[in-house]
Amino acid sequence: MLQKKVIILKKIKYAEANLILHTLSSEGERLNFIARSAAKSFKRFSAGVLEPLHYLKVSYTEARSGDLHLLKEAQVIEDFYNLRTNYECLNLALYFLSFVSRLTHESLDDNEELFNLLGNTLQVLKKLSKEKGAPCADASADASASASAGTNTNAGASAEALSQLKLRFEIKALHQQGVCPADLFHSNLLAKPIGEHPIVFSTEELSKVEAIKLKVYHALKEYLPNFE
Repeated sequence: MLQKKVIILKKIKYAEANLILHTLSSEGERLNFIARSAAKSFKRFSAGVLEPLHYLKVSYTEARSGDLHLLKEAQVIEDFYNLRTNYECLNLALYFLSFVSRLTHESLDDNEELFNLLGNTLQVLKKLSKEKGAPCADASADASASASAGTNTNAGASAEALSQLKLRFEIKALHQQGVCPADLFHSNLLAKPIGEHPIVFSTEELSKVEAIKLKVYHALKEYLPNFE
């Protein structure tokens, strides 16, 4: 049997009891698995193990033909549980998975940098989810109450931090693919690994952020048409 460490990008029910998993390995390789009977029986795979976002150590038998390998065992390394307790953070995490799934579907090349970008971005998001603390509904209520009182809130700041994390991720991913807008090559947004950036933009960066968002939007539309 072969072994890899992978992040689950997508889970699909196949036939009556099987699961198909789209994953990205720590070497940046797109790997697809079939987990037989995993949708109905927890004998081989414990409940909740084969879920999107989970970082797993897997054992599998390589496909004799095609690219659908037979999954034998899976152990959770990191489940990013905190992301599942906050709607905003979970929604953004699933966006990152969908983004990477589309990139790896379009590209035939392995991309270890993309795996590292995804993993490090999820770790930053995990940190933000802890700082946000309360579930989305409570945060929204607190934000509304504070807005009425004319005060700033951690919920609002965190919402801005999520938006900025999304933009940083998109720019770095586009740069890795060689399609980042040329005038952003020397941007501070590319100067450091994503985990080393401040949580929110500097005053200088904020003055340019809307123009940067527009450039990234058009670059994404051109490189990944129909992706939302």
